[in-house]
Formats: sequence, C-alpha cells, structure tokens
Amino acid sequence: MAAATIVKKRVSTTRTTVTTRAAITTASAPTKRDKLGKPLSTAGASADPHRSVFHILWTRYCEETTPKLMWMDLYLVAMALTGAVQFVYVLLAGADPFNPFLAGFIASVGNFCLAVNLRLQSHPATLHSLNISPERAFADYVVCSLILYAFCANYL
Repeated sequence: MAAATIVKKRVSTTRTTVTTRAAITTASAPTKRDKLGKPLSTAGASADPHRSVFHILWTRYCEETTPKLMWMDLYLVAMALTGAVQFVYVLLAGADPFNPFLAGFIASVGNFCLAVNLRLQSHPATLHSLNISPERAFADYVVCSLILYAFCANYL
C-alpha cells in the first residue's frame, strides 16, 4: 500500500513566516528499469507525448471548425492525393504521353490552390477583414475553375 505524506516547507519573507504545503508524495514500488537505467513506462497513452498533442489538435479542429470548412478540407486532401497519385504513376510507369499527365497534374494542383483560396475567403475569422462575401468567393472559385479546366482541356 502506498502511504501519502505531506511535506511542509517554510517560506520566510521579510516580515512574516508562512507555512505552505509544498507537495504530496506517495511511496510506491520501485519502477522497472531498462538496460541503460531509464525507467520503463507502463502508462500507455501518456507515455507518448505526440499522441496527446495530435489528440488535442484534432479535438480543437473538430470543435472550432465549421462543417462547411471540414468539407473543404476533405476536398483539399482529395486534390492533394490525386496529384500525388498522378506523380507516382508517372515515376513508376513512365511519361510516354506527357501532355495528358501535365494537364491532369496542373488541373489537380491548380484546383487545390483555388480551393485553398476559397477556404481562406470563407473562414469566419477572415470574413470581416477581406470585405468579400462568401457568395462572391464561391463565384470567383467557379469562374477560375472553369478557366483552369479550359486551359487543361486545350493543353491536351
């Protein structure tokens, strides 16, 4: 059984002496150690500090991001994966018909950039500073996407 002990510490100031509770310590069984003498962790999730950071980031993202922006983020991931798959395919299979690869890759990268611009203009924190309505931002996205796709179709 672990017994709790209270450690008191005296803090002296210039005029008074104050007694405070400094720490509560518990007596526990000795920890297991590895070959280098470092204690082995048995805590699981608390042993990995990165897991808690990613968990905090994901939780804050889910709480603070609107569903519309989450869909935009999912679309951005899809565009990035499309461009990555096309690039890996060209590396593995070769770029014998090079124009179709360039048209597809430019379309995915260009659409990714346009979608990032739409996301920035649609974010609630930037609506007041940009003086652009979400409807105007979406209209700009649609017009620029049509121009991008016309360029890619012409390049084929």
